[in-house]
Amino acid sequence: MSTATVETAKEHRPKDVMKKVVALCKRRGFVFQSSDIYGGLKSAYDYGPLGVELKRNLMAEWWSDMVHQREDVFGIDASIIMKPD
Repeated sequence: MSTATVETAKEHRPKDVMKKVVALCKRRGFVFQSSDIYGGLKSAYDYGPLGVELKRNLMAEWWSDMVHQREDVFGIDASIIMKPD
């Protein structure tokens, strides 16, 4: 395997790709790390104006494919109530 092939394979690891996608989304204002001014929370992000629209569009497409396009699936919206421990 050539050095270029190894380098390309390293660049396309899922963890590395996710880091690049998150960095791009942060630079473009799609997402912001939650509580960023306080050091941030790992894996928690707030959506900017573009991120909200992207999320809504993705959810609408998913809902259409998974619920509206199938005769054996029905959508529900239920409360999540957990017993305190």
